[in-house]
Amino acid sequence: MADPSHLAAGPALGYVYQFQVALLELVPHALSDADVNVSLEVFDDVSFDFDAGPARSVFQVHHSLVSERELLDTSTKVWRTLAIWAREWGRLEPGESRVMTLLSTQNARAGTGLAALTHESRNLKLALSTLVTVAEDPDGADGTADDRAAFLALSEIERHEMLRNVMVIDGAPSAVDMHECLKELLAPTHELRYIASMADAVEGWWWPRVAVALTSGGTVHAADLRAAIDDARRSLSSTALPILRLEDFSGDDLPSLDPADARFLRCLHAIAASAVRRSRAVDDYRRAFAHRSRWARRGLLGPSEYERYENDLLAQWVIACDRMLRALSENADADARATAGHDLWDTMEADVRQPLRPDTADSFIQRGSLHQLAEDERLAWHP
Repeated sequence: MADPSHLAAGPALGYVYQFQVALLELVPHALSDADVNVSLEVFDDVSFDFDAGPARSVFQVHHSLVSERELLDTSTKVWRTLAIWAREWGRLEPGESRVMTLLSTQNARAGTGLAALTHESRNLKLALSTLVTVAEDPDGADGTADDRAAFLALSEIERHEMLRNVMVIDGAPSAVDMHECLKELLAPTHELRYIASMADAVEGWWWPRVAVALTSGGTVHAADLRAAIDDARRSLSSTALPILRLEDFSGDDLPSLDPADARFLRCLHAIAASAVRRSRAVDDYRRAFAHRSRWARRGLLGPSEYERYENDLLAQWVIACDRMLRALSENADADARATAGHDLWDTMEADVRQPLRPDTADSFIQRGSLHQLAEDERLAWHP
């Protein structure tokens, strides 16, 4: 019996894959400042419009969990694709054009009509004769009769012209390899040490845009992707670091945190911090921790850079502590002492003397770093 998880994973991964393909196909257009936009699940799995004109490039994207199986001329999904294109071809207005690409993680079997439509083995005459023979076979694969009939409904000239505009890309990288493919496309845009972080940033921008496009039936323009790439590049330099939202991190990136046992939260309880501020503190702590870990893994922080930053924060804390203690009466009661500690915390959170990087002044970094120092018992707030 087939694994039920595989039965669900296959279609789900297929949808993810076509959106990955859309991103990778759009990147070169974005980098060349082309007037191109991409639609998802509108005209085809993926379709590109150029210069607001009649030209369109459409993709049918097939991802297989068993990519070692060969792609055959008799395949149901192949004839479903050819039928979609044949019906569309017959409806084209004068002057309209289509470039149609079947992209599959499987390899086309040698000698087939599909193989004859790949770049490496392109032979239009062989592809046409082979596919017509398969389409005319009265014993063709079950479930393909209507699709084969749609292809045969085209005239001989129309079939030739359609297949002349069809490209098969077989043996394409799988879904798990697409992140590396994105890094390769982005490699010319920045220093090598920054490319992994650029790919993270571009993907973080892409997936919400996919959701919007699917919801509204809209498009994503290459210029918007170019802006996202440029933003990522600007955030990666000797004066800047990439900033992500908390929801952009996976569970593995975030620290394990037991609110009942966290030292930095005990420090906040001691000064009677409100529930709202404690909740904000947890987010700041987790976000700063996740960024620090990611920056370190990506090699974006210089030697001892974060240690120097924390030492600067500690030096500020020592001065602020001394000021607080000098102003605090020896006879201050518990409420007054908690209030003094709360004022110290407020001051340290608000008084940003030196950001981690000149162009990375996001305040959660300082706030979360202060909580990390409290967690490490290097500072506290209550007198």
